Amino acid sequence: MLQFFPTMITTFRVMLAALLPLTLIACEQAPREQEPSPAPAKPEERRAAQPADNPLLTRYLTPFQTPPFHRLEATHFLPALEQAISDHREIVSGIRESTEAAGFSNTIEVLEHADRDLARITRTLAGLIAVSDDPELHEIAPEFSAQAAAYRHAVLFDRDLFSRINSVHDQLEELSLNPEQHRLTKLTYRRFLLAGAESDDTEHERLLEINARLAELERQLDPALRETRAEQELLIEDESLLEDLPETLVNLAARAARERGHPSGWAFTLHEHSLQSFLMHFPDREERQAMFESWIKPFGSDAEAAGTVHEMAELRAERAELLGYESHLDHVLAQSTIGNRERLRELLDGVTAAARDRAEEEYQQLEALARQDGVDQGLDPWDWWYYRERLREEEMGLTDADLRNWFSLEQVRDGAFALANRLWGLSFHVRTDLPLWSTDVETYEIRDAMGGHLGVIYLDYSHRESKRAGNWTFIFRPSHHEGDERIAPVVANVTNFPPPAAGLPALLPPGEVETLFRQFGRALGELLSDVTYPTTAASALPADFAQFPGRLMQRWALQPEVLRMYAYHHETGSMISDDAINAIESGKYLLSGIETLQHIAAIELDLALHDVGAGEVPQLDQAIEAVLERLALPAVVSPHFNESGLVGLFSAHQEPTPHQALWADLLAADAFAAFKDATILDRTLAERLREEILVPGNSRDPMESWQAFREREPQLEHLLNARGLDE
Repeated sequence: MLQFFPTMITTFRVMLAALLPLTLIACEQAPREQEPSPAPAKPEERRAAQPADNPLLTRYLTPFQTPPFHRLEATHFLPALEQAISDHREIVSGIRESTEAAGFSNTIEVLEHADRDLARITRTLAGLIAVSDDPELHEIAPEFSAQAAAYRHAVLFDRDLFSRINSVHDQLEELSLNPEQHRLTKLTYRRFLLAGAESDDTEHERLLEINARLAELERQLDPALRETRAEQELLIEDESLLEDLPETLVNLAARAARERGHPSGWAFTLHEHSLQSFLMHFPDREERQAMFESWIKPFGSDAEAAGTVHEMAELRAERAELLGYESHLDHVLAQSTIGNRERLRELLDGVTAAARDRAEEEYQQLEALARQDGVDQGLDPWDWWYYRERLREEEMGLTDADLRNWFSLEQVRDGAFALANRLWGLSFHVRTDLPLWSTDVETYEIRDAMGGHLGVIYLDYSHRESKRAGNWTFIFRPSHHEGDERIAPVVANVTNFPPPAAGLPALLPPGEVETLFRQFGRALGELLSDVTYPTTAASALPADFAQFPGRLMQRWALQPEVLRMYAYHHETGSMISDDAINAIESGKYLLSGIETLQHIAAIELDLALHDVGAGEVPQLDQAIEAVLERLALPAVVSPHFNESGLVGLFSAHQEPTPHQALWADLLAADAFAAFKDATILDRTLAERLREEILVPGNSRDPMESWQAFREREPQLEHLLNARGLDE
């Protein structure tokens, strides 16, 4: 018997990142004097916070001054925000009212330092909101967000303050500034300009209204989407229906059923790790359709969510027009490294043409498999995962479950560490004395080849109901200097890998192995940067370039030389077999044509909604239909499949857009080609990558860093080669 149940799960999470100004593994235990990591405080133990004991208002008395998660309570955040705003306002007033001529040290640098406490408090809440199930945190998040956004807008629209910034910017060529100071001045000026600092009073008021409404819609959309998807589950009570499913998936479904209050049966949910595995393996087409349509409903038949998306796109178009841009796309491209719409269109057309011929052949392969099951009327989107997996098994000779045996989570983590050690001599030291937000989390101190402290990384890999969906890297503290002291970054890798079945380690499929390496690479981008100011750190890079180091690291994950460093069978302990490596290699380009067209469809949908003027935004269903028709895509292809789909385009947590992800992929493919031309573990080339791209972070124009590394512009041929589309 199959039944759909609402589970009455309600969570309210708001990512506040948009408010920010923007030897191998030393698996040592902590020294004896270290205490175990303090656990987070329980809600029932909390009391009203008093200013004297608010940890956000004092210097963190923790190792490496990491956030004191074990002491933080929801009641701390609003008082801390109010104090930080008050302190910041006083500093801004001092800048504005100064009788001295505006210069770098008394304007740009003072303003940069003024952001420290406000950014620290905002980052801490933003990071916790994404991973915490504390209802009190989610309750105060909207008010915190509104207050922080209102103050940020007030600063960005402060005409007297901008006048002094503009004065420094006008003197750039005359001032004796070092390159990083020059860069910071330009970035500060540009941040104010892009926000509308030059708008007149009428435009200013309308921009404030638009920003406030967009923030409100984001706060509504994120929890609405999560609640819609969390409410649905498919409960199966007939065990015979599970015969074709991998044992790990069946065990996870049984656990999910117990966690959701069912005394028996197996529950499949719309959480990514459950949904995709279900769609990959469940043979009943009608049930796959039901699950898929439940997942896609917020951007299909749900008129309210579609209406929200349309209103947000309209407001973005109007805001862009007020700021002097033809469209929201132009406003986004002005903050990117791809540069302009002509370069973007050239990239899209080149990739689309290369993918189309291969995709036609691949679709015929999928149809042939489907016909064996009696599916003669063409494939639909809910068939994609199922027949993709069948084709993979047929072509590779090994199943997803077979390959997982080589990739226990612990070994994959150690493999990422081992790669960083081979390339840059980094070592990773377990810390058991750092406060955590969950007992699932691990912490490591990272040291360079000389033993110097580089930073701290939190690893929060396992899925919990409290987590936001997806995978991400969060920066609690960016790399910067205070005087002559480097303030080391504190970063977190967060994923939603399925928890292990009883008695087994967590086992990852190759795709999740790449995810772990990608997020680890994003963290390394911050950990290895060495800059003076938070605004010039790697975390402040344009989104399309910020994704590049992670996507480059991902390309090492499944290389045979790297696999032999960490992939050992979790039962026998034997090194990964040649058959398994060959299977992974043979599946590398499988269905790359269709998958690339799905990426292109997601980009074209983004452009359909955002490359238009105010009053010209199409309805969502019309935009989707137009994209599929113009690209002449078969029904199995959906723009929702790639990256984070529409959620990433409109969510408050600011995922990279699909075109930003494609540009980052191009950079990663081109950079990795340099390693393939040498050797993929070339230490000299890795050091050059570190010195020219990772260390500078955002302290110089990112494409200058690219030119210093590759000595030329990025080339499309390397992306096509990486996707097997160059034949």
